[in-house]
Amino acid sequence: MRWCIVMGLFLLAYASAQAQVNTERLRPTEPQGFGGMFGGELDVRRGNAALFEATLNARFDYRKDAHLIFWVGTLRYGERRGRTFRNSAFFHTRYNYDVTSRWTWEAFGQLERDGFTLLQLRSLIGSGLRIGYMHTPALRIHQASALMFEYEVLDLTRVARHPVRVRALRWSNYLTLRLRLGEQLALLSVTYLQPRLEAFRDVRLLHESSFETRLSPHVAFSTTFTYRYDSDPPDAVLPYDAALRTGLRLTW
Repeated sequence: MRWCIVMGLFLLAYASAQAQVNTERLRPTEPQGFGGMFGGELDVRRGNAALFEATLNARFDYRKDAHLIFWVGTLRYGERRGRTFRNSAFFHTRYNYDVTSRWTWEAFGQLERDGFTLLQLRSLIGSGLRIGYMHTPALRIHQASALMFEYEVLDLTRVARHPVRVRALRWSNYLTLRLRLGEQLALLSVTYLQPRLEAFRDVRLLHESSFETRLSPHVAFSTTFTYRYDSDPPDAVLPYDAALRTGLRLTW
C-alpha cells in the first residue's frame, strides 16, 4: 500500500523555500498595515517507500507608508524507514525603506540550520539597494545588490576537508519577475547569485520558478521548481539540489 497526502495540512495551515533560501517568494505585496501567510506541505507514504516529510512556512509583515518590515520562518522534517533524512530550520527578517518610487534600501538578517547538508548554523547580516524596472498590475521586475557577511558552523564529526567554521563576505544579487497570466494565474521567477568577494570562484546560485493558481482571495495552489548550486559544498554533499513541490497557502 502506498499513499501520499499533499493537502493534509489544510485544516492546520494552508501551504506551500533553503543554505540559500528564496525570501523573495515570501515577500509581502503592497497593502498597508499587518499581513501574513501560513503554509505547509505533508508527504506520507507506506509500503515499499515508507516516508514521512512535513514542511511549515510562516510570514508576518507590517507596512506603513515608505517602511516595510517582514519576518519569514520555515521548519522542515523528514523520516525514511525510521531514520531522519531532513531536519532544517530557517528564520529571516528584512527591513525596506522606499527612497523613491523606484529605489529601495534593504537591511536583513538570517539564521539557519540544516543537518542534511552538515550545516549546524548559518548567520548573516547585510544591506543594499533594490531597483524596480517595471511595476504594473500585470508585470513587476526588480533587481537588488547587497553586501552581506555570513558565519557558518559545520558538523565537526562529518567534516574533513572543508573548514568547520567559515566567515565570508559575499556580494548578494537577485533578479525577480512577477507576471500575472490571468485573473487567477501568476508566475514568479527569482534568481540569486552570491559570489564570495575574496574568492570569486566560491559562488552560490539559487533559481526558483513558481506557478500560482488562486482558488479564492485568500487561498492559492502553487507548483514550484527550485535549483540550488554551491561551487564549494561541505564534504560528501553534492554541489547542486533540484526539487519540484506543490502545496496550498493561506494569506491575509
